[in-house]
Amino acid sequence: MANFALDVTRLGFSVLQAVSPDLAGRAAFQLFCRTPSTKPKGAKAKAAHAAGAARLAGAERFSLRLAGGCQAHAYRLNGGARGKRKRYLVTHGWGSSAAYMAELVSMLAATGAEVVALDFPGHGRSGGRFLHMGLAVETIAAAEARFGAFDAAIGHSFGGAALMVSAAGLLPGVTPVGGDRLVLIGAPSEMGWLFTDFGRMIGLRAAAQAALENEVHRVTRRRLEDFDAGAAASVIGRPVLVIHAEDDKEVSSLHARRYGAAGKAVRLLWANGFGHRRIIGAAPVLAAIAAFLDGDRGVDEAPDESIKKDAEIIPFLSFRQGARHCSVRREDQAAAGRLMRIISSIEELNTIYGAGLSPASVTKVTKQLTPLYREMIEISPFAALATVGPEGLDCSPRGDLGGVVRVVDDETLHLPDWRGNNRVDSLSNIVRDPRLALMFLIPGSNTTMRINGRGVVSDDEALLSSFEMDGKHPRTVVVISIDEVYFQCARAVMRAELWNGEHFADPAKLPTPGQMLKAATGDFDQETYDREWPGRAAKTMW
Repeated sequence: MANFALDVTRLGFSVLQAVSPDLAGRAAFQLFCRTPSTKPKGAKAKAAHAAGAARLAGAERFSLRLAGGCQAHAYRLNGGARGKRKRYLVTHGWGSSAAYMAELVSMLAATGAEVVALDFPGHGRSGGRFLHMGLAVETIAAAEARFGAFDAAIGHSFGGAALMVSAAGLLPGVTPVGGDRLVLIGAPSEMGWLFTDFGRMIGLRAAAQAALENEVHRVTRRRLEDFDAGAAASVIGRPVLVIHAEDDKEVSSLHARRYGAAGKAVRLLWANGFGHRRIIGAAPVLAAIAAFLDGDRGVDEAPDESIKKDAEIIPFLSFRQGARHCSVRREDQAAAGRLMRIISSIEELNTIYGAGLSPASVTKVTKQLTPLYREMIEISPFAALATVGPEGLDCSPRGDLGGVVRVVDDETLHLPDWRGNNRVDSLSNIVRDPRLALMFLIPGSNTTMRINGRGVVSDDEALLSSFEMDGKHPRTVVVISIDEVYFQCARAVMRAELWNGEHFADPAKLPTPGQMLKAATGDFDQETYDREWPGRAAKTMW
C-alpha cells in the first residue's frame, strides 16, 4: 500500500473507529480480504506469468461454483479416462495464481499423474477481488467433489496453509481434503500474525482490532486462533513435507520451524537462497517434491543439504519484524562508503572460528540436571526467558526471591508468572511453540547456567497455590521439560565486570521510565508516572 494511500486509509479508520469500532472492524475485514490485481506488475512478473500461461495453454478449464455466488477456476492436465493413475491438487499463494505454479504443475504432469491446479476466488481466471481462508477451503472441497479424491496436495504460501486447514477439518460443514500426503511450500503456520500486522498497519485500536478478528468468526464460524495449521500438522495422520527458505522475506522461517516441531510425520527441508517465490520452480525443490510423492525413494540421496548447496545464497540478512523488514542491503552499504562482507554459510564460519570444540564444551552438556547443576539453578534469583512464535522472538526477564524457578526433578522446572506488564509475549509464544531457553544469573558468580527445553502453560489451582506469596498466587506457571543443560563460559561476565560495584551506573544519571515513555509517545505525564511508580511497584510485586 503506497504511503499516501496508507495515510488516507489510516485517517479513515481513525474517524470510523471513533464512531463505531464494530463498523471499523467489519470494514477492515473487507479491506483485508480484498485481493491484489490479477495483472502482473513489472517485467519479471509479466515474463513469469506469460511462461506459466503458455505451459497451461493445453489444460482443460473448469469453473467451480461456491456458496454465496463466488466461483473459482481450475486447470486439469492428464484428465479423462486414462486408466489408474495418481491425482494431485496444486494451490497457490495470495496474489498469485495457477500460472505462477506452472513449473510445478508441469513436473507433476510429466509423471503421468492427473493434476488439478486452482485459481482461488479473486485470483487468476476466477474473477472478483475477494478471498478469505473460508473461501479457500471451500474451493479445495469443491475441487475434490468435482474431480474425485486426491492422492496428494501441494500448496504454496496461503495455499499451503489452506490445505492444512482443510486437511484438519477446521472449517465447520466443509469436507476435509483427502490424500495420503501434503507438501507445504513457504506456508504460514497460523493467521493471527497477519491480522495483527494488518491492524497495526492501518492504525486500528484495541476495540476495532477485536471487531476485525470477530468478523473471522462470523464469516467462518471459527475463531481466528482456531486456524492453527502448525498444530493441525500433528493430528492429521499423514506425512507432510514442509519446504521453506530461511531468506523468505514474506513468510518467516519460524513458521516452518513450528511445522517441523509438530511431530515425526512432518519433514522439514530448507531451500535457502530461493526466497518466497522462486522456491516453487527451483529444480532441487521440484526434485524433493517428486521423491516425497513417490514414497520417499531417492530422498536419502538428495538430503536437505543438497537443496541448500544448489541454491543461490542471497548475500543479505533479513529478519521479519511485524510488517517491516530489517536488512543489510548492498545499496545501503555502498551509500555508507564501503561494502560490508556478510557471512552466509556454516563453512565460512568454520573457516573463521574453526570447526573443532574443546572437549569440555561438549561434555558439559547433559540431558538432565546433575546435582551440581541443580545447586546452581536453585540458588539463581534471575533468568532471561527466550521464546519463539510466528511473530518472531521474545526475551523476557524473570526474577523471584530465593530462586527464580522451582526444581521439581532432574528433568522438570516450574516457573511462576508473577505480576508484570501483562503483555504475555512469552506465554503467547509458548502456547503456540513450546520451545524455550533460559539463562540464569547468580549475583557474585561469573558462571551462568543455560537450559534449552520445552514448556507448557498451566493454571492448575493446586499448582498456583503452591507458590503463594503474601496471600497472592501467580496467574499461571510454565512447566518446563529440560532437553539440555550446561554452564556458560564465564568470559562475558568477567569482561563486563558485571558484579563490580565500582562500575555500577548512577541511577540518578540514567533516563527514568517516565522520561523514556514520554520520548516514545510524546504526550505523557512523566513526572507523575515516576513519582507514583515505586509505590505502585511495591504494592503489585506479587
